Amino acid sequence: MNLTVQTDLRGLNEFQSQLFGALLGQGKAGDGDAQRFLKIETGQLAKEIATQLGPKSLGKAESKIKSEANQTFFSIQPEVGVFTGSRAGTGDIKWLFAYKHKGGSALVGDDPEDFMPGLDIAAGKEIMRRSNKKRDAWRLIGTRGKGTNQQSIYKIERVITKASVVLGVVKSIKQKAGQLKASFGYTASELGGWNSVPSWVSRHFSGLVSGKAILNRSQEHSVSNPFIEFGSRAPGVVSNQRINSAIIRAYQARCRISIAKLKKIMAGHTYDWNTGRVFKPQSIPTT
Repeated sequence: MNLTVQTDLRGLNEFQSQLFGALLGQGKAGDGDAQRFLKIETGQLAKEIATQLGPKSLGKAESKIKSEANQTFFSIQPEVGVFTGSRAGTGDIKWLFAYKHKGGSALVGDDPEDFMPGLDIAAGKEIMRRSNKKRDAWRLIGTRGKGTNQQSIYKIERVITKASVVLGVVKSIKQKAGQLKASFGYTASELGGWNSVPSWVSRHFSGLVSGKAILNRSQEHSVSNPFIEFGSRAPGVVSNQRINSAIIRAYQARCRISIAKLKKIMAGHTYDWNTGRVFKPQSIPTT
């Protein structure tokens, strides 16, 4: 089930209304400026959230996916060289193969339930999502024999399946890289807050309009209480504390920035409607 968070700038409305009332009275804001200000600041907030959420780049996303796959699966050719019948054993370890190495030999096994030569890509993705990733693939669990006949016994701490399945899992997950970032980047782009969205993020926009992205602009042009509601239905937005904290931090920071901008406008600064920047007009020299 997808979890949803909805974020808007309604927390600023009362303060904004007071300031814009003053600005209108001073002739420093025109009709519709509150709505324009809201659109620009909301677009910049959406961009800030998107840029804070991972991954930072497609390359980093691909590296992480491959690393997690390597920590979940161990690829062998199940049809070739794997013990069968009595050689595979019937206990809590399925013996897979033996090999010689410098100084002796090794016998390698795995949990029987982790031997999945018939695994498909969809099931592999779910296993990788739920897997308790382990750094070390091989665990020494004992030895047998003595001297030159001593054999090390290892257990593989991975799900064993075909290499083609692992490659398919990695490829499928890579295709979705950037969806969380895009669910907020879509709003930023629509509101003009992010004009140069990376292609690996914007590639998801077409599928987000009725999917993971939330953008409600129905009250954007309200005269008395304008607001824009946006958010994401992407998995982890609420349940993942790291993601949720990043969203909250960006929202709180944007509230402070927006209030500071409005105060500066009241003090005589100019608001750039193209960039959202506030600057103090340079005095015109007299001759």
